[in-house]
Amino acid sequence: MTKCLPAEIVTIGDEVLSGRTVNTNASHIARALDDIGVDVRWVTVCGDSRSDIDHAFRSAWGRARVIVTTGGLGPTHDDITTKAFADYFGREFERSADVLRNIERLFAERGREMTDRNRSQADVPADTEVLMNHVGTAPGIYLREDDRHWFMLPGVPREMRYLMEQYVVPRLSSLTGGGAIVRRDVHVIGWPESNLMDEVQDLPGIESVAFLPDERGEITLRISVRDVERENAERRVHEIQSQLSGRLGDDVFGVDDVTVEGVV
Repeated sequence: MTKCLPAEIVTIGDEVLSGRTVNTNASHIARALDDIGVDVRWVTVCGDSRSDIDHAFRSAWGRARVIVTTGGLGPTHDDITTKAFADYFGREFERSADVLRNIERLFAERGREMTDRNRSQADVPADTEVLMNHVGTAPGIYLREDDRHWFMLPGVPREMRYLMEQYVVPRLSSLTGGGAIVRRDVHVIGWPESNLMDEVQDLPGIESVAFLPDERGEITLRISVRDVERENAERRVHEIQSQLSGRLGDDVFGVDDVTVEGVV
């Protein structure tokens, strides 16, 4: 069996709360964690106020074993995530020579002049691991404590994705034992949700199926199977899909990205 790693994603930024910025970072992180068998149970969005960040941090630390935060690591006055993190864990700041060299390199490549505010991004909480950001000036931070894993990532999507790929996914993959969650969407048309549930409720594995209706009368049956071996999970998903198709016949019009318009 895979190890259960309940996770929480914390997105920090007033722009997300306002609805003017779509929270694509949380979506990307959730998909990446889901692919390696990390169980994302909570997604929190909070503003740039210190009290809101502190509350989000306390909640996440109290219930999750993996916490991934994104946002608030820039050089401006409202980027206070690192300070909130350091205060929460009682850490002093220390200047990282490696991070400072990386920032200097980036500014030289772009032909821009550095300021003291830019240099301050090389100040990181003591006794944490720096996740070197080679595509931006804000480093990521990793802390392991009390059997919990905390990753603090920038909010710039390109930088967040880089650190996820280079550091977060490889590290957590080793903790889940190489397990994975395999999903498949089976699309059904012509059934009310309650009637469809009555029709398939006795099928083996139905507890792994979520019912997702839409406003057009279609229902997506999302099969999700977790296993330490991806091949085993894929085989079980295929078995459940075959059982659903056998029971529902032509009312199943496709799987995954297939649309009813495409079939017509």
